[in-house]
This record gives sequence, C-alpha cells and structure tokens, in this order.
Amino acid sequence: MEVGFIDTPGGQTNLFFDGRYLYSTDDSGGLTVITIASHSNPPRPVAIGSIDTQGHSREVVVADNLAFLADSSNGLRVIDVSNPYSLTELGFYDDSEAAMGVAVLSSDHVLVANGFSGLRVIDVTNPANPFSASQFSAMGFAQSVDAIGNIAYVVDKNEGLRIIDVSNPLAPSQLGFHPLPNEAWDVEVSGQLAYVTVSWYGLMVIDVSNPVDPVERGYYMAGHEAVAQSGNLAFVSDQSRWVDVIDVEEPGAPIRIARIPAAGDSRGITIAGCATAIAEFWAGVSIVQPCGALFCDQFESGSTSGWSNSVP
Repeated sequence: MEVGFIDTPGGQTNLFFDGRYLYSTDDSGGLTVITIASHSNPPRPVAIGSIDTQGHSREVVVADNLAFLADSSNGLRVIDVSNPYSLTELGFYDDSEAAMGVAVLSSDHVLVANGFSGLRVIDVTNPANPFSASQFSAMGFAQSVDAIGNIAYVVDKNEGLRIIDVSNPLAPSQLGFHPLPNEAWDVEVSGQLAYVTVSWYGLMVIDVSNPVDPVERGYYMAGHEAVAQSGNLAFVSDQSRWVDVIDVEEPGAPIRIARIPAAGDSRGITIAGCATAIAEFWAGVSIVQPCGALFCDQFESGSTSGWSNSVP
C-alpha cells in the first residue's frame, strides 16, 4: 500500500536512508534530501534540500554528515549534508571512468565501483581533496560494491562476484571469486550471505562465510535491478512496475511472499523504518507499506512467521 509519494528532479535511480532522512539520487538531477512529515496522515515525504552535481547520479551513501555520491562519468562527489536544507559540495575525485556504486570502508576511505577501472579506494581524510589511495583493476566492469569490515564485495558485471581484502587500503587483493551466469547489477551483504541480482536469474544468494571459496546457496527468479535486505526479507526491483518481497529465511529455498506495485520503472530501493522506499525512474519516489499493519508488526525482527502464505 502506497502511503506517500514525491517527485524529484531527473530520473530517480537510487535511495539511501540514514535513520532520519531519505536521500534520492536522480539521473541528470543530482541529489535530493527528503524528510517524512510524520504529523500528516498518511505520512507525507517532503523535499527539503538538493544539489545538482552535473552528472548521472547512480548511488549515494551518507556517514558523519558527508554524502558520497557515485556520479557516473562525473566521478565521486563529496557533499556536506550537515544542513540538509543547504547542501554544499566539498570536493570530488574523477578519473574519467564511470563511478557506478559506492560504499563506506572507514572514516578515512570509501570504495567506488568504478566501471572499467575496477575498484577504487578513495582517501577522504580531507573531504575537499579526495584522492585515489589504490586500485584493484583485475576485473571487467565494476558495477556495484558493498563492504563489511575489511572486505569489499564487488559485482563485476559480466564476470561474477569478487571478494576483495581491503584491510590495507593501499594494497587491495582478491580473496575469492564466484562466477555468475549472466550480467550482475547489485550486491548487498548481510552476515555470511551476499544477495546479488542477476539478469534472467533474479536474486542469487551466495554464502561468503569462507571468502576464499564463496558458494551459491539458492536463487529466486525475480527482478534483477537492485536489492535491499533486512532480517529474513529481500526486496528486489527489476525496472518493471513491481518490487518482489522474497523470504530468505531458508537461503537454499528463497520464495516470494509479496509483490509491491510501482508507478514507474522500479530502480533503487531502500528500507526506511517499517516502510520501503522505491526509486521509480522519472516517476518519482514512492513510500509503501507492502502488507499493511502486519508488515510493520513483523518487520523489525524480519520474522515472517505471522504472514499469510498467499502471494498477491
């Protein structure tokens, strides 16, 4: 059930929620900060700040009042969001490649999935002057990245999932690799499992408990654009007018338990409290509660024990 909607400049590509604000990356529109007006019924999303970064924004992460924006051919942009009503770009790093994805490694370093130049480790100690501390280039096209501890998980678009040791930011090295059957688009890691979206295969669940030897646990033929995971649930968008909600409590046998309608082509997706936010590429950002009150009641723990077995 949609409980809120907002249109933003450009085509909405991805979303990030920091516990207070929702950040929307917009193709040709930069970055928009959204707050949820909880006093209204239903809750109403309101744009309170924005900045045009002149590129094709792909992904953003926020830490310590800094937004790190992967801006495609315009590189990595570092934006001060301490005042969400007035965003200021502090610095940027651009090597003329395609910054497709970004993840925070530490307070001093961020990781950029940088297209044909592979994985970049960017030193952001001085946000006004970020620079490349190192590069892992032994791959085809770095499409997406996630980081847990000192390990980076990189979707090599036409090859597979690469697991990179970044404990020494100056010398990243590959620990393991898992081939994927088609083009891969997004990765999110939780605990010992990596959730990867793959064209024509949907959601693939890969056990990364041994990073040297990752093993496929299961897959569900769903969308293939982006994935957001929380508890026992994975939310998968697919550039269609749907987002699939998949129960991954049994990693070897994931199953769809609900389907969320979207107004446009569903691209990025994130979890915002007990709701899901969907970037709908030129159709705005929707805030939805897929299963009404039951979804919120069961959401925080990720338990699906009280859900109906029927799929809409």
